[in-house]
Amino acid sequence: MKANEDGDSDEELDQIGDLDEGTVVKSTPPAGAPKLASGNVKNQDNLQGHQPQFFKELFATGDYDPLPWSDFFETKEMILEEKVPLYFSGTGEGPIFLCVHGGGHSALSFAALAKQVKAHGKGSVAAFDLRNHGESKIEGSLAIDELLGDTV
Repeated sequence: MKANEDGDSDEELDQIGDLDEGTVVKSTPPAGAPKLASGNVKNQDNLQGHQPQFFKELFATGDYDPLPWSDFFETKEMILEEKVPLYFSGTGEGPIFLCVHGGGHSALSFAALAKQVKAHGKGSVAAFDLRNHGESKIEGSLAIDELLGDTV
């Protein structure tokens, strides 16, 4: 890896934000990768080039609509004084997966898992939103001790 005149390596400059608006990043999806449903995008041909402008338009036009939690989980209950959503899906038989999302995510990160466990017929998935995430109404510090205290 060589450094440029500023002493930065080429790799450090290779950031999405460094791309010009018209830049096309060529990539080929892995074999077997799912395709977007035709109703979700106006021009699927643009997907091959992964043009940054395409994604800006996709989100700005309203062609992307998030799926409701109820497509994946069976129940959503507000707990801790109606401040934290707890999503649940499954039979109550077999293993129970208690899922805790990472920073910047939400309980809905586990939606696909909930759907698969439910389809399997045994097992359950429970997931909740940490403070300042998803639909949680608890605000405050994101210090690890605070987050851990919310979890236990």
